[in-house]
Amino acid sequence: MPNLQEYLDKKYPTKELREKVTALYFTYLSPQKISVAKINEKKGWLTVYLNEEQQKEIEGGELNLSEYVNLTDIRIDGNYLKTPLTKLDISSCFNLVILICINNNLISANFLKQLPNPKKIEILNVYNNNIQPTDIELFSRFVNVRVLKIGTEKEAFKNGKHNKFYGSFKSYQDLTKLERICIEATDIDKGLEFLPMSLAKSTAKRANEDKEGGGYLYFECSPHDINNKCSRIKEHLKPFDYDLEAWQLTGFCEALLAAIKSEFSNWEGVLIILIGMLDEKIIKTRNELELVELHKVNKIDKIKRLESKLQKLTQIKDKIQKRI
Repeated sequence: MPNLQEYLDKKYPTKELREKVTALYFTYLSPQKISVAKINEKKGWLTVYLNEEQQKEIEGGELNLSEYVNLTDIRIDGNYLKTPLTKLDISSCFNLVILICINNNLISANFLKQLPNPKKIEILNVYNNNIQPTDIELFSRFVNVRVLKIGTEKEAFKNGKHNKFYGSFKSYQDLTKLERICIEATDIDKGLEFLPMSLAKSTAKRANEDKEGGGYLYFECSPHDINNKCSRIKEHLKPFDYDLEAWQLTGFCEALLAAIKSEFSNWEGVLIILIGMLDEKIIKTRNELELVELHKVNKIDKIKRLESKLQKLTQIKDKIQKRI
């Protein structure tokens, strides 16, 4: 059976043809996606995708895309290959916007360091690989990324996959468009206060939608093992129903109160604004709790998280009121 490199090089034997390829989909494609691909092909844009008969027949191995210079979208899911991808070269992909390389056996993140135009990337998913210990500082260049998933999901972790990223979220502070992340089973264990407002807003919105898991869908952080240090991140966020905005707000209030020692009058206006922000959070949390309590079946954990969140928000509000 051919591997990915052989399959592509045979399908597009010349440099001219390879430069016309704009998207690679080695993953599930809906009929709608396939229809769009066929329309684009008539325009001269080429999308490579596998039909159902081809899936599981092509092996992964090493893939060099240095001659596919106009790629904007790469999606390679090892679950749709006979064997997983082990190495990827995207060092000439100047126009790449979406990179999804999941459920493979990549052991190094160097291919991300070699990406020539990281500011173009909007979606970057490399979860469920075997990337060896790597500082997440390397992601600081991806300033326009919206989705950044680098962890290992529970089932994949059980089956031996493990991305071993570590470091502080301080590296993410300039990723001002970030909306969704996954750090499951990693050793990322600090820096929540540095995460951008965009991510805080998205987790808050999710947490207020009365959906199972609260803001967790947008901030996946389960350790799957007591030795994985991201457990510290989960310990911080779980009592807030994974609402990063609520965690950051209460943390800021605590720090500000600790810094204000004697002269309160200069800070009264700021404290009043903070009380207003806390009130808004408290009202939304209380409303959500009331809705969830109407349907208690299988929502015990959700209720506990909301009760904890409400308590913490109320406590810090009371502290501020006593200082005014």
